[in-house]
Amino acid sequence: MDHVWELAHEIGGRQEGTEGLARAAEYLKAQITALKDRSKSVRLELDESLVSGSFSMLFLRHNVALSYRNHTNVAVRVSAHNATDDQASVLVNGHFDSPLGSPGAGDCASCVASMLEVLRYIVDSGWVPPSPIIFLFNGAEEVFLLASHGFITTHKWRSTVGAVINVEATGASGPDLVVQSGPETWPTRVYAESAVVPGANSVAQDVFPLVPGDTDYRIFSQDFADIPGMDIVFLLNGYVYHTAYDRPEIIASGSIQTRGENLIELLKGFTSAPELKTADQRAQAGGSNTDRHVYFDILGKFMVHYSRKTAQVLHYLPLLIVLAVPYFFSDDLKTSYSAIFYGAVRHGLGCVLAVLFPVMLAAARLILSATAMAWFANPLIAVATFVPVSVAGLLLPRVLSSRPHSTQEKIVASHWGATGLYGLEAAVLILSGAMSSYFPCWWALFMIPAIHVLQLLQKRFGQHSLRSLLGYILPGLLPSAYTIFFVVVFVEFIVEKLGMVGAHPDPFGFFVADVVIAFIMGLAVVVSVGHIIPGLAHVLAKPRIIWLLLAISVGVSVGTSGTFPYSTLAPKRIILQHSFRTSGDSIIEASHDFATVDPNPMTFVFKHAPLVRESLAAEPTLSQHSGANTFLALYPISLMLSRSFQVPTLAGPPYPQASLPKLLLTESIPGTQGTRRLFFELDLGSLQEVWGAAINVTGPLLNWSLSNQSLPGYEIVNGGPPSYVCRFSGKSSETWKFWMDAKISPPLRIELGVLDQKLDKTTIVLMQKFPPWAAVVAGTTYLSSYEI
Repeated sequence: MDHVWELAHEIGGRQEGTEGLARAAEYLKAQITALKDRSKSVRLELDESLVSGSFSMLFLRHNVALSYRNHTNVAVRVSAHNATDDQASVLVNGHFDSPLGSPGAGDCASCVASMLEVLRYIVDSGWVPPSPIIFLFNGAEEVFLLASHGFITTHKWRSTVGAVINVEATGASGPDLVVQSGPETWPTRVYAESAVVPGANSVAQDVFPLVPGDTDYRIFSQDFADIPGMDIVFLLNGYVYHTAYDRPEIIASGSIQTRGENLIELLKGFTSAPELKTADQRAQAGGSNTDRHVYFDILGKFMVHYSRKTAQVLHYLPLLIVLAVPYFFSDDLKTSYSAIFYGAVRHGLGCVLAVLFPVMLAAARLILSATAMAWFANPLIAVATFVPVSVAGLLLPRVLSSRPHSTQEKIVASHWGATGLYGLEAAVLILSGAMSSYFPCWWALFMIPAIHVLQLLQKRFGQHSLRSLLGYILPGLLPSAYTIFFVVVFVEFIVEKLGMVGAHPDPFGFFVADVVIAFIMGLAVVVSVGHIIPGLAHVLAKPRIIWLLLAISVGVSVGTSGTFPYSTLAPKRIILQHSFRTSGDSIIEASHDFATVDPNPMTFVFKHAPLVRESLAAEPTLSQHSGANTFLALYPISLMLSRSFQVPTLAGPPYPQASLPKLLLTESIPGTQGTRRLFFELDLGSLQEVWGAAINVTGPLLNWSLSNQSLPGYEIVNGGPPSYVCRFSGKSSETWKFWMDAKISPPLRIELGVLDQKLDKTTIVLMQKFPPWAAVVAGTTYLSSYEI
């Protein structure tokens, strides 16, 4: 933890444009140099580089061009003394910059600490890796993955990288979880064989693309290279992720130790793997196995993994068994298949209602309440609210069933119908390429013998015996225990992430987080206990039990509707921006702009934070500017901020003798067929702590010199014309020079936003008025418009 304390406490914020980032790089070099001086068994090569470049990408599902310069990478190559320079190597990547407004203990000083300790272990233990290991401490991940792009496109060691382990954090604590793996399958095998405390799941890889955000893994393995590897993240305590509360003391005890132990064993496995190849060797080999494996850990004790080909056989098996059962155990195929079909429909309808009922309850509560996310700081409220009503939905079709069958016949039909439904789900998922198909497959396989156990015990102990009922449940205990463990972690992760889901437009934006958690809780009930319901339905599917479950959920919902959603351990994220709308070196308008990144709007904050309201110079009003324009410097995050509030402030300069950012047209050269080439200089003025700048270009743009002279995909915001956005990141004392090709008519319109991290006194005082349950990220932004 010493490295975490030094980086996140002594140095503090390490954002692009701040002194802290440079200090962190010096600290890393000092630590590595000390290890190099005492290294005897291995050779350490330290390389610091400043990277520059330009490219386009899809980030948060929005197109953006990125231009950057002079970002710091600190890399160290560890190898045997007789290793060659062109030998295939393993890359371990972690970033030492921190998010805006955060000391970044979990994200990602913890990653850097783990890497330094693994490096120390290699030096002090005498272990000589069979293949070289490159530790990349990259200094620009939080500004849209720039430093990793600089390494993989320009660094002298890039072509030797044969595997990558990306170390990341979406929260302040473990467990570590492999959320992405590929593009080849062998890293999964190595992980399964090597990890001390495995944490990996095919479901995570299916779900992770749906989670807002991204990691350097995509740069190395998807967008700009095809390096096999994996993305390993700290998963939990995302409440403090990207906030000022991400401090060293919040990291759970043992998290860094466990990650370090895993990394050491993984590196032993990766450096010994026969599949480790350089870029040239991979290109020459061709035809590598890119089919994903099915993999999952069992409570962090061991791994199960098998190939897609095995899955294509195994995951069809439950459905085939269900279809074959009538041929061996029934004299009336039509009646048997009809009963199975009816059982499947009834169980499927129960699953739909198990998800629909919680969603309906969540929507109804919000119609009558002014506060969303009452469960945010205490997820048990969500459990008590949505689980009973979900179970009621699961049971309801069985209560309403009117088919004249005996209890035993209903159990058999329900059992095989539900098993067949899960088998069908597994088959459809594996056919679509989703490796999470193992979930319904294993539920079905474990439950197939349950009906036979039930029938045997009923013959001995009676049809309604408790021991007979337990006999039916017993085969499903293992998948249930595994699923419940998985669901608890997954639900906690989703709850924490819903605090940054965005403020979406009314009228539906207010409902987003509650509806999502209701849907997830309903789904959790289905996957946790749905497969054992057929054997329990004759006991639980009673009208009085349904009414009791509904009453519990409604009662909890009403009783907790006034619960305050936030706490210091689960803060509300607020963006505070002192905005200056400028023309040249003149300020024409100034305001404090407020936005939140969850459904509870700023009116909620003003109501519960009276000191903030009282300190404002005027009454806050809904901003007349769209969040996309006001917070342009944060693009594409700005598109998540649909409801911002504004308070006018004095229009004077924030600092004496400040030279303001501006876009200068230096030359216009006529072209052919009514076109022109426009030459620009982006001058960032006298600002010293620039986090980033962005331009939004609308109009007849044909091409530009940015992003390798290629336009990204266009964006349409709020029904406006197509626009192209480019972000600029890097040293602010130099101007950016670029050109644009455009038609002469109609004119180009360019919006410029520049975010400076230096705050004036009024903004600092205002920040101090916010209560502890608010995590405020503040900045000073300069906005200007040009028509050319």
